[in-house]
Amino acid sequence: MVGAEQGIEDGRPTGEEHRTGEDAPVEFSSGGRVVHRVSRRGSRKLNHALHMAAITQIRNPGAEGRIYFERKVAEGKTKKEALRLLKRQISNSAYRQLLLDAQ
Repeated sequence: MVGAEQGIEDGRPTGEEHRTGEDAPVEFSSGGRVVHRVSRRGSRKLNHALHMAAITQIRNPGAEGRIYFERKVAEGKTKKEALRLLKRQISNSAYRQLLLDAQ
């Protein structure tokens, strides 16, 4: 993820880092219901790294990511939605750490 992310010290506002990756949700509706899907814009390599990190966490019992995923599913989210939310959490965490490292 570090190699895929560039310009971390340019002071972008919070939320804009998600446009670089593909975890920023885009709203669309189908059949009267409003749902969110992952944007097709951004870095495919970064999205792949986020996906692999999320899947790895889900596969390990007791991992923070798995607990978060299971909590979201218990709240009524679909597994696909819960995976998207977990990837967003991983992205937020990585971005915060990159900002701290840049200081």
